[in-house]
Amino acid sequence: MTGKGRELKKWFREAESVLIAFSGGTDSALLARIGAEVLGEKAAAITGVSPSRSGADREWAARIAGEIGIRHFVVETGEWDDPRYRANDEERCYLCKRELFRLCVEKASAIGFRRVAEGSHPGDAGDERPGFRAAGEWGVASPFLEIGLGKEEIRALSRSLGLPTWDRPSGACLATRIPAGTPLTEERVNRVERAEAFLREEGFRTVRVRMDGRNGRIETGPEEIGRFADPSLRSKIAARLREIGFERISVDLEGYREKDGGE
Repeated sequence: MTGKGRELKKWFREAESVLIAFSGGTDSALLARIGAEVLGEKAAAITGVSPSRSGADREWAARIAGEIGIRHFVVETGEWDDPRYRANDEERCYLCKRELFRLCVEKASAIGFRRVAEGSHPGDAGDERPGFRAAGEWGVASPFLEIGLGKEEIRALSRSLGLPTWDRPSGACLATRIPAGTPLTEERVNRVERAEAFLREEGFRTVRVRMDGRNGRIETGPEEIGRFADPSLRSKIAARLREIGFERISVDLEGYREKDGGE
């Protein structure tokens, strides 16, 4: 294990008991894997669920927690009860993270754990990340930031440990597909979820369907864009997305561009 990997183990030993905010993505999965190894029953994972999280993401988180062998809690978050969240303005992500971390801290207290941890890393630090603000307010730790473990190191360490998440594309909640200022409704996020699920069924690995009014713009991994040259596949996708509720469907020719950070 690398020096940074040993530092991460040391962080968990010193923390003594840790509840990990867990999406099942690359970052939180590594925290869960090391936490379970170092602390055993004194490490646990918690996943927040709401209409903004796809069923596929929830199932994935449960699967990865099971493979790691870490105790896993699932909690319903209440950000949709807040009209400011549904307004989908610049505070949306902060309000979501604040609600998640509030519930994490409450759960940690209820089970007698000392710390709550989340997976931000140095590559996130240059962005205006609302999660930093929410984490600071609730005293949530960011071990990767504290020890300087970057995304490529996280992926490499995850791969060395045999984690299936080592090359998983970064994820984000379904609300990020709705343009800022367009109010969030369950119908809108459900439409996006169904469209993305269909594209994954067709074999696309990295998928975003961005909503623009009644139209949808598909983003896939740059290496997957060539598949749209197949007229029969294009017709199949267009027909299905129209059934789901999109009027016009386009493809972003640059593909999905993953930021250095965030799950």
